[in-house]
Amino acid sequence: MKLRKAAGMPSRSIDGVHRGINNSLFSVIIIEEKENLTRTVGMGRIIGDGGTVYHICDMVVLPELQDQGLGSMMMDSIMSYIRKNAPKSSYVSLMADVSGFYEKWGFEDSSPTKGMFYRT
Repeated sequence: MKLRKAAGMPSRSIDGVHRGINNSLFSVIIIEEKENLTRTVGMGRIIGDGGTVYHICDMVVLPELQDQGLGSMMMDSIMSYIRKNAPKSSYVSLMADVSGFYEKWGFEDSSPTKGMFYRT
C-alpha cells in the first residue's frame, strides 16, 4: 500500500490487498536492502483463472528508481511465467498507463476495444 501511494496510484483497502495478494497467480516483488533498511521498491502481479485469462496488474516502481530497468526485470519474470504456464490461445491483458513500455513484450493496442471499469 505504501508503494502504491508513493507512485501516485489509487489506494486499496487492507482487506482487498490481503485477498488480492493471496489470490494472485504470480507475483514479482523487488526489495532493496541497504545497510539496515529493507524496503519494497517494485511489484507486479498476474491475476486470472489460470487457464484462459491472465491479467497483469499492479505494476509499480518507486518514482525515484524508475528508468533503471527494474520494471523490465519484473516484466521479463512475468512473461516467463506466462510462456511456461498459459495454455495456447490464452488471453493476456493489462491496462497500460505508459506508452512504449509493454510493446517490448509483444503487447498491442486493443483499439477499437474500449476499456471500462467499475469501482466499489
